[in-house]
Amino acid sequence: MSYAGVSKSGRTGNEQFISGPEDFVTTNWSMVLQARQENGKASDYLAELCRVYWFPLYAYARQRVYSFHDAEDLVQEFFGWLLTHDIVKRADRDRGRFRTFLQVAFRQFCAREHRKAHAQKRSPSNPILSIHFADAERRFERAMVHQLSADRLFDHSWAITVLELTMNRLRREYEKTGRAERFEAIAPFLTDDRRSGRQEAVSALRMTDSAFAMALVRLRQRFGKLLREEIERTVSHPDDIEDELMRIWAALSTS
Repeated sequence: MSYAGVSKSGRTGNEQFISGPEDFVTTNWSMVLQARQENGKASDYLAELCRVYWFPLYAYARQRVYSFHDAEDLVQEFFGWLLTHDIVKRADRDRGRFRTFLQVAFRQFCAREHRKAHAQKRSPSNPILSIHFADAERRFERAMVHQLSADRLFDHSWAITVLELTMNRLRREYEKTGRAERFEAIAPFLTDDRRSGRQEAVSALRMTDSAFAMALVRLRQRFGKLLREEIERTVSHPDDIEDELMRIWAALSTS
């Protein structure tokens, strides 16, 4: 799904959600910051977050005119540098958001690699994280229909990743309770309850219009709750959740 038209209420035009990252991260950014003084802990927690939020970095690198092969190498090398040099110690807990920390650190890393490239050809190191790059270029091409700058593309890709993680978690909840069919029928209307095909979905589920409407309300409420939980994992203070949510909507509305 393109989330370009998502509003603060979670509504878009006639778009549909697509599959995104499969793993829902359990590590909070606050856990990483708390574990900075514990041997190995911060790196372990940080690695888990990086496995989930790697795509915005890939999109950023590709938009900086790196080839897709170079972008893959650069992201992997960045994570190697990030996880083995205690870079997380530079994060300011009072101002630190994982999104900001990751973008600033990657920008610095790219600048360093650019300087090194003048002295010698960069050779990829052994991957330190297992990242599934297979669909990265397809996702990048889909994001680039908006022709954003590298920084804005990072924010846009970050916002989409957060929403995809949330939607995938919501889907799995329905699947685990034996309501996969209901989810697939109702989810397309999560962002627009007036889109075409609603009556067909109501009939397929053998529900009344009012029952379908109530099920849609519950789906939206649960989506909103899970979205805030996902955002909470990337900020250091719960007070930052609403501001980060607004930034996500802003990133989507500029595309």
